[in-house]
Amino acid sequence: MGIRCILWRNSEIQERREKVRPNETDLLPSNDPELIVALTTVADIETAKSLAHQIIAQQLAACCNIVPGVSSIYRWQGELRDDRECLLVMKTVKTRYLELETFVRSHHPYEVPELLTLPVTTCFKEYLSWVVEETA
Repeated sequence: MGIRCILWRNSEIQERREKVRPNETDLLPSNDPELIVALTTVADIETAKSLAHQIIAQQLAACCNIVPGVSSIYRWQGELRDDRECLLVMKTVKTRYLELETFVRSHHPYEVPELLTLPVTTCFKEYLSWVVEETA
């Protein structure tokens, strides 16, 4: 069995990059309104789905992704923990954060729930419009 080696000319590489790179006009800085990704973890898929359905129904986020099987290693009340959790990834706008926080505080089963937000620096303008529309 031999090793195949493919040589590309610089012009071919640039041409391929241009085919997969989005058009600059399709991307917008997402600073007005500011798009954020909010993260929380829960113990099981049923809780994750329940929270996600309620969050979407109340338009606190446009989309919730559930990532099951996350390994979380942390210290809680002096004890080292190693738990399997589900990660809930929520796409929303910064103006809905306080309402989302209030919802998580009142509906999350953990004594001290995690709620982290990450800013989104760029995204497709159509996606941003959709998130804004779904969280209005």
